[in-house]
Amino acid sequence: MRTIKKYWETSDYNSQLINYRHPTLSELKEYAKADVLSCFTKSRTNEKLSDFRLSQLEITNWHIFFNELLHDKYIRYANSKEILSSYLLKDLKIIADSLGVKKSGRKADLVQRIYESVSENELDDILSDEILFIIDEKGKDYLKINNDLAMLRPHASLGISLSEFIDNRFIQGRKRNFYDTMFQAL
Repeated sequence: MRTIKKYWETSDYNSQLINYRHPTLSELKEYAKADVLSCFTKSRTNEKLSDFRLSQLEITNWHIFFNELLHDKYIRYANSKEILSSYLLKDLKIIADSLGVKKSGRKADLVQRIYESVSENELDDILSDEILFIIDEKGKDYLKINNDLAMLRPHASLGISLSEFIDNRFIQGRKRNFYDTMFQAL
């Protein structure tokens, strides 16, 4: 990464960047899907992302986009154990204390002890207000293939457009890794 920044700092500005083509609708959709799916690697609500982020992804209707991901099985409802895992440690300790469960140890151990100490119905009652979503297997497979697209947004300060990144993703039919693509685009 430092090599890329060093190159950018020492090279002349290329006016060609200003006139680079606008990404196609399918490129934007694939980028938005990768970026949004990367947000669901941990359980979270379906409340929309920030308006600024949605505008960067050119998502104009969050609910339709989210429902398509849910319908196409890229994300799914989180189960009770996954919801418990999304709690902060201090909240898990309160739940454990109220259930008479040992509350020391690592978070994963505490989640497991709580999960094993109550029936599924009791756990559903404890978590009744929580409706969270998490990435499904199809979404995980999608991110494995398109992990470089999910990495693009945090590196936006380098000034590489989506279309420029996509145009440099493959060389002779072989996909480059994220950093090779970024370096090539620069």
